[in-house]
Amino acid sequence: MFLDGRELAPDANPTWMGYSTGKWRGDTFDSRSMIYRFEAVDHGHYTGGHYTGQVASPVPAVLIQIDENPNCAAWDGQVFQPRTPPRAVSHVRCDRGGAALWCEVTAMDGNGQPCPALAGVVDDSGDGACYLVFGGEWGLRLKAESAAGEWDLRNPAQWGLPFLLLPGNGTDLRFR
Repeated sequence: MFLDGRELAPDANPTWMGYSTGKWRGDTFDSRSMIYRFEAVDHGHYTGGHYTGQVASPVPAVLIQIDENPNCAAWDGQVFQPRTPPRAVSHVRCDRGGAALWCEVTAMDGNGQPCPALAGVVDDSGDGACYLVFGGEWGLRLKAESAAGEWDLRNPAQWGLPFLLLPGNGTDLRFR
């Protein structure tokens, strides 16, 4: 990981372990990585302490760090080790009001605008593997598949989550 303040280079020499840049902003560490599939993935930032886990996968670890925002509750940092590169996802099946519901899903950037939600298989201590659905500085935004309208932070029929963990068999996801 380059720590000299450079930005992600779109034409970086690709490597199996990816291309990463990072910098400290006070006691906050911001990092960006380009994985071997050559998709830019924003890993957010890790505040305080150090994560020194060994990478056993060609895909860099994913850090979920969501600051306070209008879309979802803040999340104080969690690291997931992917088994597969993330892919864009359009729908998830999740519990809402005690019932399983198919929902459209997007991620929200730091300006409250939709951006791609991603999903990939990650290590899970309970089930062995599950799908992590994540993306955006403001986390995920969901709405019932049948709901009309554009993505809107003020729409009470929509809701935000920092991330989702779904079963590893993939039956609760629809990829783009």
